[in-house]
Amino acid sequence: MSKKTWLIVLVLVVLTFGGIYAGDAASTLSADIKHEVVFSIPIGDKGIHYAGNGNTDMLIWGPPTLTVAPDGTFWIADTPDNQLLHFNSQGILLDKIAVGDFVVGAGDIEVTSKEIWVLDMASIPPKLVRLSLKGKVLDFYDLPQGLYPEDGLSGIAIGSDGSVLIEQEGGITVT
Repeated sequence: MSKKTWLIVLVLVVLTFGGIYAGDAASTLSADIKHEVVFSIPIGDKGIHYAGNGNTDMLIWGPPTLTVAPDGTFWIADTPDNQLLHFNSQGILLDKIAVGDFVVGAGDIEVTSKEIWVLDMASIPPKLVRLSLKGKVLDFYDLPQGLYPEDGLSGIAIGSDGSVLIEQEGGITVT
C-alpha cells in the first residue's frame, strides 16, 4: 500500500471512528507528508450512522470496517444502518446497498473488480455473503466450526489468486 493510500485510509479511519490512536502506523509516514483532510464522511442520511447516541445504558458503535477497492473507491460497512456505502476518491457517495435482508452484522468487507464479499459475523453460524457490485446476492457460505468469533474470527482478505482468506486473531492465523 502506498504512503498516499495509507494516509487516506488512516484519515478515513480517524474521521469515521471519531479518532483512534494510530500508534506506529502514523510514525511510519514520511515526515514530508503534511496532515490534511482528503475528505470527510458526514454522519446521517448522506453518510455513516452510529447507534447508542444519547443512551447512557448503551455503548456507542458505528461502522466496523472499510476497504479500498481496486479502482481506488472506498466501501464502508455501515452496520448500524444495515448497508454498504460506496464513496469515490473525493468522498462523494456513489451508492448505498441495503443488506439488512441477508446480513445480520457485517464484520468485514472486501471488494474485487467484480464482486463484494461480506463477512457476517453476527449470523448463526457466521457466513460469507458474495454480492455483485450492484448488491445482488450471488451466494452464501457458512463458515465451518473452528472459524467462529469465539475461535478468534476477526476478518477476511482476498488472496492474489482470488481465494477468500479467513483471518483469526487479527491476522495471526489465516485459513
